[in-house]
Amino acid sequence: MHEIQWSEDFDKQGLEPKRQFWLTQQESTTKILRTIYQENALDIKVCYTDWSQPNNMELDYLQAEPQECWLRETILYIHNKPWMWARTIIPKLALQTFNIDLTKIDKTPLGSVIFHEPGLARSEFSYSTLKPTDDMYQKIQQHSTINAKKLWGRRSIFSLRDSNFCLTEVLLDDLPQLPAETVVAQIMSSR
Repeated sequence: MHEIQWSEDFDKQGLEPKRQFWLTQQESTTKILRTIYQENALDIKVCYTDWSQPNNMELDYLQAEPQECWLRETILYIHNKPWMWARTIIPKLALQTFNIDLTKIDKTPLGSVIFHEPGLARSEFSYSTLKPTDDMYQKIQQHSTINAKKLWGRRSIFSLRDSNFCLTEVLLDDLPQLPAETVVAQIMSSR
């Protein structure tokens, strides 16, 4: 087992357009999915949530000193199929900057809560591919039936009132077919 390598360079060669879309869009994934599917088509399974110590690579990415953070790992399901795994890392002080207690959102998608925060900023993405020998792939496999040779993931840092937290998202399954430009246009016009 080993840690995965992240890069801000995104090699789109050989990657189908719908996967490119889901990996590079900055909007709330939940919001986009709700424009495509009915509310009851989406479900969240909470795999892990607790105070814990992130690994050193995550702390480096957050540019944070070792500290206890709120960790939340979830799987987003579409029509009962696992579609995306997410890991959120929020340092204790960063939790106090939100208008809602994120430790109590249970099955509510994170994007449904944080994208309403005034002043929220998101960094550029870092990307990686996960192989079955990677620690993160194996962690995801404990909660789903994935058996792909490779998974694509992205991560970013959200900043709010001088506090940062990290969100890592990994695409698990066949992605919804959609006319990406139309959906994005609808989302942008609803802002």
